[in-house]
Amino acid sequence: MIGRGRARPGRVELRAPGHVRHTDDPSDRRVMTPTTKLGIGLALLIVVILVARAGEDHRNDHPAAAASGPVSIAQVSQRLESQGYQIRKIKEDDGRYKVTVLTPDRHKEKLSISPRTGEVIGKKNDDEDDDED
Repeated sequence: MIGRGRARPGRVELRAPGHVRHTDDPSDRRVMTPTTKLGIGLALLIVVILVARAGEDHRNDHPAAAASGPVSIAQVSQRLESQGYQIRKIKEDDGRYKVTVLTPDRHKEKLSISPRTGEVIGKKNDDEDDDED
């Protein structure tokens, strides 16, 4: 006999010196102790906090946008004009602003603008397509 208790058939798991646990016996299953539950709960809480902080860090990439809320069409227009663009058409579509502009060097472009940050998230040269919808 190893350790305390009687010998049982099946797989034997050695734990601390002098302790043997027979894992095939259903009556030998361990129940999670309150300390184990607390430890698991704390680990999950830490994970949730870290994920939430990572989201805050991402929002802080654009502090002005996060503080002031969505950017209006007027603000987008003003920002693009200050960069030398001439606005030809601007509309809200598919959750973003779609803007047709003339660049400072007189090329026609279609821009996709984030309504959350006001930044250009897509750009397409539109010199070949002179049709306006």
